Amino acid sequence: MIASGNAIKNDIVLELKKEVALFHPAPRLGIVYVGDDPVIDRYIALKEKCAKEIGVEVQIKKFDTTVSHDDLVRSVTAFCGEVDGLIVQLPLPVHIRRDEILELLPPEKDVDMLSSVSRQLFVENKIPIVPPVVGAIVEIFERYAISLVGKKIVVVGRGHLVGAPFVVWLTRKGITPTVITRATPNIEEVLRDADIIVTGVGQPGLITSDMIKTGAVLIDAGTSESEGALQGDIDPECAHHAGLFTPVPGGVGPITVAMIFKNLFALLRSKNER
Repeated sequence: MIASGNAIKNDIVLELKKEVALFHPAPRLGIVYVGDDPVIDRYIALKEKCAKEIGVEVQIKKFDTTVSHDDLVRSVTAFCGEVDGLIVQLPLPVHIRRDEILELLPPEKDVDMLSSVSRQLFVENKIPIVPPVVGAIVEIFERYAISLVGKKIVVVGRGHLVGAPFVVWLTRKGITPTVITRATPNIEEVLRDADIIVTGVGQPGLITSDMIKTGAVLIDAGTSESEGALQGDIDPECAHHAGLFTPVPGGVGPITVAMIFKNLFALLRSKNER
């Protein structure tokens, strides 16, 4: 079965549309964008489209790649006070100290959960949201009734966007996955033994059909661009053998966009309840 990320995204949008009227004024999402990249333009356009469907206002502050680190710090700091949630679109130019910029995001507005403070609060289960990609994966499990109990779960990669936070989420559920890195021996053997594979390393075609067992659940969160097209870590041919397969594009990606707004609403509710 091929999972429809767009269908799940649309369901989340409908749920949030019903909730947006509870906020006065309408929630505001800020996006800081440095540079000019057609791929990033597409990602931002998807966020803007999703926001419009829900009824969220999006404000974008765009900077030339020549912006100084100090000027960007001042702009991001000021922007934080103008919006309810803030995204710093990555990547940033090499002369910008990325981690310092991300640390400017207060956890109550860090919808992408990229600051060290937000990540630590997530590890300690002290924040009402999860990293968007993790939230997207969880939505897929829930909406396709995928049970994790007693399953052999393999996570490919320890990246800070997919692998690392998803392992944290599993650990909080009392589940210990097998994590594959470049140093892992017998990678193909480990993959063939897995009931559920979650990957997010951004290496096109890394996992092929001969590396999986029939009926495995394959969650591909590893997006990269090759020859102008988006590709995942898992060869599309694997869909013919999988119990559930998330395509790229159209799988985890659209849900991840919707999760940004789900996080925005959750943070606003938490703030209002204080």
